[in-house]
Amino acid sequence: MNIIIPQKHRQEFDKSADFVIEKGSTTPEELAEYLGTGVFVASIMIGYLEKTELITKGKGNEERKARITPEAWDFIDKKIEKYEPAPQPIAENSHEIDISGILPEKLQFIKKTLFVEEGFITIESKKEKTAIAPEDITVIFLHKGNLFSKSTMTFSTDGVVPKKAKQRADTVSFKNGIFEEIHAFAEKFAEIIEAEVKIY
Repeated sequence: MNIIIPQKHRQEFDKSADFVIEKGSTTPEELAEYLGTGVFVASIMIGYLEKTELITKGKGNEERKARITPEAWDFIDKKIEKYEPAPQPIAENSHEIDISGILPEKLQFIKKTLFVEEGFITIESKKEKTAIAPEDITVIFLHKGNLFSKSTMTFSTDGVVPKKAKQRADTVSFKNGIFEEIHAFAEKFAEIIEAEVKIY
């Protein structure tokens, strides 16, 4: 495999790989408990394990299954560099999520633009451009502002209620007067990508 695991994560990655392969499956919460870390760190490890195809893909806290047996892992000395994943089976009902229909053109928000680019939800500001895979989004969080603050919409991949949402790259802000319109958009969008909408 030519996926490079950053050195600072290598020890945790190896430990995570050994755990899920020996156990046969895991969830981010189970891995976090095993590593003695938070779910955020465990989710990073899950992401690396998915990219290397050592485990099946999933969303949120769904169970991921090992794609290699403990015996085969031992045979390659438990080295990811020696791992060659078998081709992924193509499920009959598998399909890429097409989000272009719900967002055919760029939407202007406060200091940010929301659009679809190469299949990714893309949020662009003057300083940065953030691309989010639609299948990674688990919850679309909506927060209704008040007289002194704007409303926000966050495309969350971890399902955790945002703190200081306006400062996040996965969030757009908008005027309170169009909250219902944005809520309707979020509901349609969530239906297509099989995510939830939560108002907090």
